[in-house]
Amino acid sequence: FLGCWMADLVRQEVQQAYQRFSAEQGGEYSTDQVLGWGYDEVLDRIPRTNHVGLAIDRLLSAACGGGCPLRLGDGPARDGCVVDLGCGAGHDCCLAALLAPEGRVIGVDLTEGMLERAAQNGRECDLELELVQAALDDEDALATVVPDNVADLVISNGVLNLCADKPAAFRAAFRVCKPGGRLQLFDICKDASIAGAS
Repeated sequence: FLGCWMADLVRQEVQQAYQRFSAEQGGEYSTDQVLGWGYDEVLDRIPRTNHVGLAIDRLLSAACGGGCPLRLGDGPARDGCVVDLGCGAGHDCCLAALLAPEGRVIGVDLTEGMLERAAQNGRECDLELELVQAALDDEDALATVVPDNVADLVISNGVLNLCADKPAAFRAAFRVCKPGGRLQLFDICKDASIAGAS
């Protein structure tokens, strides 16, 4: 019982923080900082028309996270399915859709406001994104919106550390991944206690 209560409390705190963030126009980082995470390498693989270029610049200026999971490996296949766990405002979803123009991109986020921003960003890039709301560590809720064995590539950018039940979040990630599919993530972890932390 206590574990479920704590997980719900963590989800509520995260949801409130990102709902507030979704109302802001800018992000925490400058476009140059975000490019330094490796997005410059990903953008080199995307043909940038003027329209898409302007939309991508806006996308990157509103980025959350801290790394670039799409720069790992070969990225998605042109016709592959990508699931973005914790898609936020959709910058990784949009880039994945541009890298996989014949594929499918499913973005999952806890916060309605962030999903609205992701939908708007997708429209500005002329992309069709499938966006669904669920907690990444609520396996039952996630199973109702993202089927088993659907993704060739599962990505996540700075979100798994926000989950109260990390093993459940990883089980969900592997559940949606096809056999032979990949999980590419960027996140924050610690390997020892932090002095003075409670």
